[in-house]
Amino acid sequence: MNETDVLIIGGGPVGPALALDLRSRGVACMVLETMDGRIRHPGVGTVGPRSMELMRRWGLAERIRKAAGTVTIRSTSPG
Repeated sequence: MNETDVLIIGGGPVGPALALDLRSRGVACMVLETMDGRIRHPGVGTVGPRSMELMRRWGLAERIRKAAGTVTIRSTSPG
């Protein structure tokens, strides 16, 4: 039998983020997810400032910046 301090149900964006934060604080946790792990459709087009603040805290911000593609912003409004 496995034991953990915190059991996280769901491997969407919040579950793994919570697990990272808990582990960075020394809390044992486990994430349970029913899906097989394959991503069929991209779920995120941008990462907001608050998310990047958390990524900096976890030491992941630079890796995310390096992995990000070039972003082109086009205006759809006239003039």
